[in-house]
Amino acid sequence: MRGWVVEVAERDPERLKDVSGVSGEAPVFDVRLLRSLEWAAAHYVAPLAVVLAKATPPNLPGRIPADPTDALPSPPGLHPVKAVAAASGAGKRLPAIALVGPWRRLDWVAELAATLAGGGGAACGPAMAAGGAEGGRRAGK
Repeated sequence: MRGWVVEVAERDPERLKDVSGVSGEAPVFDVRLLRSLEWAAAHYVAPLAVVLAKATPPNLPGRIPADPTDALPSPPGLHPVKAVAAASGAGKRLPAIALVGPWRRLDWVAELAATLAGGGGAACGPAMAAGGAEGGRRAGK
């Protein structure tokens, strides 16, 4: 069974199932996004699991390995961006991937820049307006 841990509460351990593995190290949803998805599920009378599945990046592993040693995170040198860079350098094409993780750690940007410099890829990312509400006030003048 695949699911999402959306809450941690104190309950009788006899009634809880163990988490057998995880799809990744970084959370897929932050609190604000999770609350929005919960609202959408209630508003559109949809099961929360269906809404969460539609909001999850498409390349998360579908099955958790049965062998716990296979579920260990990859060493830092095998970041997905490095794999894309290596494949691009070898003239191979990889399927589109979604990288989920904390955007505050930008150690992977150099690898992405090298991949894009070769002209064989494209990157899409979130755009944030500098100044937040201040920018909106200037635009309204």
